[in-house]
Amino acid sequence: MNNINICHYEGYLKNEDRKCPLSHCAEGVEFASCIDLSQPVKVSSNYEVTLEQYSVALACFIGWWTIFIREDLNGFSGFDCVKFDTTGLKLIKKD
Repeated sequence: MNNINICHYEGYLKNEDRKCPLSHCAEGVEFASCIDLSQPVKVSSNYEVTLEQYSVALACFIGWWTIFIREDLNGFSGFDCVKFDTTGLKLIKKD
């Protein structure tokens, strides 16, 4: 039995589906890119976040993506090839 992918059909995602927008929020931090993460992941939050909060959010995002998306792709280079754009993220030092 084949798994149903994020686009609700059986098998690997089609090339055009891999480029569909994807966003996920974890711990108040939003991660937005395309499904296969081939475009930079824009990281943002409406709040200032500590490095600890960002670390937890990043771990949650990577875990969620790995569990629910990775197996639907016919190949993935790995997270060391993913670019994260944190330009809009305000990190604060925790006292």
